[in-house]
Amino acid sequence: VNLAIGQTVKVEVDALPGQTFGGTITHIAEVSELKRGDVTYTVTVALENSEGLPLRWGMTAFVDFGAP
Repeated sequence: VNLAIGQTVKVEVDALPGQTFGGTITHIAEVSELKRGDVTYTVTVALENSEGLPLRWGMTAFVDFGAP
C-alpha cells in the first residue's frame, strides 16, 4: 500500500555482511500470489552500483522500504 515505482530503498544481502546498497523500485506486480499461505506482491528493485558484486539468484536479502 505504501510502495511506489521510483521509491528509493536500502538493501542488505546476507552473503555480503556489513554492506548496504541503495536501490529504486522499478516494478510492482498488479496481481497477488499465494506463497506458503501468505498473499504477496512481487516488487522489482534496481540496485545502484551493483556491477561486479558476487550476487546470485536465490540469495537472501533484506529490503528496507522506509517508514510509511
